[in-house]
Amino acid sequence: MSFSHQYFVFTLNDRLKILQSTDSPAGWLYLALLHATTSHSLPDHYTGMTGMERAFQLLYSAGCWSDQPFNELSLNIIGQIGSISPKVNYYPEHLTCMENIDWNSNGIPYSMQHFGYYLIAKKLIDSSQLFNFMYPQLKTNEMPKIFQGKMHNEMLLKKLYWDYRD
Repeated sequence: MSFSHQYFVFTLNDRLKILQSTDSPAGWLYLALLHATTSHSLPDHYTGMTGMERAFQLLYSAGCWSDQPFNELSLNIIGQIGSISPKVNYYPEHLTCMENIDWNSNGIPYSMQHFGYYLIAKKLIDSSQLFNFMYPQLKTNEMPKIFQGKMHNEMLLKKLYWDYRD
């Protein structure tokens, strides 16, 4: 993966006790990715939240949403966020009595692989693409492979998301 920027700038907001991005939306998305991938079960001393809590807070905030199509860098980051979720399917596929969860072995602990990362990442891309018709001059970037095809069973992810919600 190559980033068009060599770095992102983040500021510490001591009043709100949060890290903030100065770039939008790629910086906000990257900050959410950092919080998600470095999360721990105990809250951070500075923010008072776990990385997962802060990542979801950022992903649902206005900084990550765009009224323009996402650029290639943002789509790359969103794809990485979506890939944190485990792959789920029914077993056997034609029945809905058993669920098969394929946890990622990419170094993130199983307890941090939340079903909601894929769902919010997909929503971010879908809402951004609604406005493609307003920007015909912009080059349409290719959607990350994780959102193409049937790698994830979205209905089962939604079920598991609501079943195991804190």
